[in-house]
Amino acid sequence: MFFSKHPVQTGFLLFTLGLTACSQGTHPLLAKSATKHDSAFYGTYLFVGKCQNSIASENQVKGLFTREIIATLAGGALKTGIDWLGTALQKAAKPDIDKTTISSNLTSIQQLSSTANICIQVARGQFRYQQNNSGSRDTGSRSFTNALPAKSGKHAAAPVYLVEGTEELFIEILPIIRDQVISFTPLEVRYSGYTANDRRNKHPRDLAIFVGYSPISKDITQGDFTGRLIDFGTLQPRKNKPAINKYVSADGKLSLVKQTQWLALNDTNKPVTLAVTLIETRQPGRFASFMAEVFNSSKADIKTQAAAALAELEIFKNTRALEKERLEAEREQLQNQQDYFEAEAAVLSGIEKLAALCASQPVSKTDIYNAQKDVYLARLKANISAVLAGKSRPYNPSEIKPPSGICQ
Repeated sequence: MFFSKHPVQTGFLLFTLGLTACSQGTHPLLAKSATKHDSAFYGTYLFVGKCQNSIASENQVKGLFTREIIATLAGGALKTGIDWLGTALQKAAKPDIDKTTISSNLTSIQQLSSTANICIQVARGQFRYQQNNSGSRDTGSRSFTNALPAKSGKHAAAPVYLVEGTEELFIEILPIIRDQVISFTPLEVRYSGYTANDRRNKHPRDLAIFVGYSPISKDITQGDFTGRLIDFGTLQPRKNKPAINKYVSADGKLSLVKQTQWLALNDTNKPVTLAVTLIETRQPGRFASFMAEVFNSSKADIKTQAAAALAELEIFKNTRALEKERLEAEREQLQNQQDYFEAEAAVLSGIEKLAALCASQPVSKTDIYNAQKDVYLARLKANISAVLAGKSRPYNPSEIKPPSGICQ
């Protein structure tokens, strides 16, 4: 992968995986570290490596795909949709919006295989190179498994880590990829309230990220890449703590509330540039009006994409509906299984009660009749529950005896 310094920015930091933004200022968190670690370097960087948030099961990711989705994609029905957005965001220059575009080169999009727990990570702060993979870093600091390219010497191809106490931004995104489609699901966002252009003042800010990919022939610095937007809303860091949004539970279950719309892929075996544009506002609540300005300034481009975007939106809605139907069917099957086991337990309980009554003296014919009726009905219910649960009937209907009131 590569990195480069990003130009001095104004306003909303737009984060595109590939180009980094540097600033010469320092806020209080960085002043001490910059002195202590004279080899530390500041910047915003993109990493592709092992997810730092644990995901409980690969089946969660695999379950997001159905045969219907794959068949639709294979047939070429899913278009690229809102490809105009990346270019429009790059063109939109506002003094109160900071934008940063960064990227990483991939040999193919398959490097983002979600079944291997590979994540896209964006981090900003003071970095240092590790001397080796096993250590030589601050205790408690965040390290990254894929290396930024070192200039020369013993640090060549060394992993890097964030100097402890200097993290300004961390975003982790799980790419969900299968055949000819990709989607992006955030796992965690940590935000200090500082931007690369304003490292002295901590403020609540709107944060969003446009993430996607580009053929190697395109210029991602001009926004010439296909992607999807994730709006994290207004993040409000506290005095000594960053704002933290988690989209994965402590036991590794994914939340899909911020999962992006499906994005069609071209040739999944060719080299591509992974890119993101990070967007930060100087004031909270500014992002919505900024997007309206972007939309209004790009109407001509949008018209050429409208039909494809609408078609893709319909497929997206249908995909979610299919997924809901599948989950409902699984829930119903589990309920049928539970009903069957409960019915069998009722049969056994009824038989024990009947045996106890028949062994008692004096014997009440009415009680015997009622107990026999309970066993009779429980067996009928067990047969019905078994069929619904996909099992064979446990009791032959011709051998289920109706109540007689006589112990047999």
